[in-house]
Amino acid sequence: MTERKDLRYLRHVVKKIVIAAGLRHELSFTSFRHGGFTEGADSDLTDAELRAAGRHRSRQQLPTYAKRTRKQLIAAAKKRREERNRTALSSDSALASHDALVPGN
Repeated sequence: MTERKDLRYLRHVVKKIVIAAGLRHELSFTSFRHGGFTEGADSDLTDAELRAAGRHRSRQQLPTYAKRTRKQLIAAAKKRREERNRTALSSDSALASHDALVPGN
């Protein structure tokens, strides 16, 4: 943030860097910001870690920046399946322990 609490100056600097580096002219401060958030989400950063990296206070801001990608959807599905399996295994263990303690089962 600049002293004036806005990003106009930074946007101007980023545009000069893009041109000097010979990058595509449509790139902007915003595109780098969105890309960084999406890359962070693809790297399995937590919402809290993403907010800290982007200096966001609110969880509601994240979907604006971090696009949902196929990689994220697959990782989420795997985590849900692992959690279901872990819960099922611990339930089976609890039942087995209970059966061992209760006579006549």
